[in-house]
Amino acid sequence: MITFGRIAAWLATSSVGRAIVAGVAVVGAVLIAALKIFSAGKSAERARQDQQSLENLRNRNETDDEVRNLRDGDLNKRLSRWVRPPDQHW
Repeated sequence: MITFGRIAAWLATSSVGRAIVAGVAVVGAVLIAALKIFSAGKSAERARQDQQSLENLRNRNETDDEVRNLRDGDLNKRLSRWVRPPDQHW
């Protein structure tokens, strides 16, 4: 039965073993770099979404304040833009 020590010795001493170890190291480094790039992109997108959410909240608060301060007639006029007249159908 082949033991771990014999495999490690073969990888360390033979040219094929060293090439395999070098290849695995390169693949590992590329995977780690790809994961870091993916993580950075994910964090950047999350930050962009958080910024957009804050902007949306500010806009909503401004609109709410504006509507809250409207007089009844002005409010009805503004709301009439969103309601179809009774004689208009789909």
